[in-house]
Amino acid sequence: MSTLGESLVKIRLELGHRTAKSFFKYLESRSLECNYQYYVKIEKNIVSPSSNLVNQIAKALDTTMAEELIKSFCCDQFKSFSYLFESETSSPIKDQTKKGPEILQGQKKLTDKQVHVLAQNKDHYHLFLMMTLARRPQEISELESFKNFKKAIIALKNEGILIQDEKVISAASSEFVFPKAETESLKNHYALFDQWDKDFEEKFSLENILNKMMIRRISPRYLNLIQKQIEVLQDVVRISDESDIRHNNQVIQLQIRLSKGNIPG
Repeated sequence: MSTLGESLVKIRLELGHRTAKSFFKYLESRSLECNYQYYVKIEKNIVSPSSNLVNQIAKALDTTMAEELIKSFCCDQFKSFSYLFESETSSPIKDQTKKGPEILQGQKKLTDKQVHVLAQNKDHYHLFLMMTLARRPQEISELESFKNFKKAIIALKNEGILIQDEKVISAASSEFVFPKAETESLKNHYALFDQWDKDFEEKFSLENILNKMMIRRISPRYLNLIQKQIEVLQDVVRISDESDIRHNNQVIQLQIRLSKGNIPG
């Protein structure tokens, strides 16, 4: 099994980046959080990066490359147990020079200005949702087939939310984090997003599978149990996305609204 540095160099060359500087810029644009000097030390096996940093690099690669990189990292960390991470036959690294990454980037926090751009109109927000859900870069011509997306692409590119590589577009991160609603402006933007979430199903012609509504009287002691069960359901949805990335070709929209109060009677 190759060392982490050797695997990085191999992957870099397979992706068509002859220099470490070129590959670093590619990773940096996809949320890698280290400087160039440190990255070079990783390639040369001078330093041992954190698991968080390796995860950021892996999320900018396709599935096969990411798995090989993680295996190399684990071998470096647990040398006495390296046999656990070695395959009988190493999976060939696919040439992704033109196709780009299938798995996009790590978590990235949106700025207030970026949120403001998303809130300028519904098309900006829906394009943002679509691109963060995409498993691979999308052809610009395909995106422009959606009404009003052409202007939205330009707006989101200008704010660094989307990245263009020749004729394809990808999100700068697959896991954007919204800032806390600490200002009146952000609160208003998030209220808009809540409304536009309801239109997402119609925009992309999602099939309605279930539509349920209940109004019941309950004892307050059951309210906490209900909330916990909803949290479990949300966790299941997250896990199904992250743990089976090879086959997650379906998109679901799950909206849950739980209200409480008192009424006469």
